[in-house]
Amino acid sequence: MTTRPNDKRDAERAVGMEIDIRLIRNDRAADEDGVARFTAAMLDKLATKRAEGRGGWNRELANDGCSVADLVSMLSGHLKKGDMVDIANFCMMIWNRENVNGQARLAAAGKRVKR
Repeated sequence: MTTRPNDKRDAERAVGMEIDIRLIRNDRAADEDGVARFTAAMLDKLATKRAEGRGGWNRELANDGCSVADLVSMLSGHLKKGDMVDIANFCMMIWNRENVNGQARLAAAGKRVKR
């Protein structure tokens, strides 16, 4: 999609406001607002689950956590349920567990870690 002359106005309206995302004509503003909204939903769901006693996705089994295979299995079960926020949270957990070691190795080797 291309941007329109009043993109700046769209971006300013989108920041911090609950407007219909379909009305944002600026692609970057829509991306940023969409990610911000989805991130907020993810964090809310994680907080709810922590309050219910869930946690440990970031730790190995030996440290009272779970394996990446366990997370993948849980993701598979949630795909059938169709809750996009749960699916995104499991993807976030798996991505972080799989990438943390690779990024640490790059940092230790003195190479720049892309963000």
